[in-house]
Amino acid sequence: MPGTPSPVSPGPSEPAMSFQFVNLTDPSDTKDQKVRRAIRSHVTKQQHQKAEQLAAARRSNSDPQLLGTSSAQISQGRAHAASYPLSRPTTSGQQSPVSPASSSDVSSFSSTPKHPMIDVSQVYPAQWLPYLNQILENYLAFTAKEVLQSDDAPTMALLRSTWMPFVMTDVALLHAVLLFAASLFRSSMAAHAQVVDLYQLKDMAIQAMNGNLSTKDSMIATMATMAQYEAFWRDRDAFATHMSGLRQFVEMRGGLAALGLDGFLERMLVAIDFNLARTTGHERLFASSRQSPLRQGSHG
Repeated sequence: MPGTPSPVSPGPSEPAMSFQFVNLTDPSDTKDQKVRRAIRSHVTKQQHQKAEQLAAARRSNSDPQLLGTSSAQISQGRAHAASYPLSRPTTSGQQSPVSPASSSDVSSFSSTPKHPMIDVSQVYPAQWLPYLNQILENYLAFTAKEVLQSDDAPTMALLRSTWMPFVMTDVALLHAVLLFAASLFRSSMAAHAQVVDLYQLKDMAIQAMNGNLSTKDSMIATMATMAQYEAFWRDRDAFATHMSGLRQFVEMRGGLAALGLDGFLERMLVAIDFNLARTTGHERLFASSRQSPLRQGSHG
């Protein structure tokens, strides 16, 4: 309407600075291990959030549509992503036809009374639900064969009985795993390419991470999985951000040996790190771990 000013979108604002006060009664208290750990944790959290905000700003300038595009468009990935010297993870052998499955199939990953499993029907859009089980099954096959380098029955059983129940109890980790899994499966799932929105799912993962940054097991696993996702899409900056956060958070926990899942989380991180070093050329973070990344028979 003439003469009526058009709405003005709010411009980008500087992120609010977050302060955390530490109560000290004596200058020597600054040398206390707990105080130093709290300060490092807060600084790391702020750095990680700032890096994610910058990455989100870059993504907002790119084409919001990824899934549902042609194979030629998909192969280009994101225009701003820097290429790695080596190839991305392969999805060989995963080209079978796909049809919707019952969303209840996801419940085949058992939960425990102490850590109840997330109800995916309360988290994801209804149109995604029929495909979640097949996406996650493909992810398990990839993780066993390409990451753990052993797709035998004991390894698959371990992933089902230990890893997936762990994934299904934390929403940020579940978002990250599903995001990476959907990326792996995109080229072999024509129907899914019109259903699951990777950009929406990534936003969900980032929001869940930033809302609950900590050094707990699930957050450390989430960072490792997001690093896998960014490596797949060859986004060097975002990949480096997650790997840096992963290294710092593991250090603040006291090292890999301090992580849970009876040693299996350490094994997964070492294997993921080894696989990413092989596919991206980055220097391994956990090369000094006592865990071997290849073909282990136990996780204790």
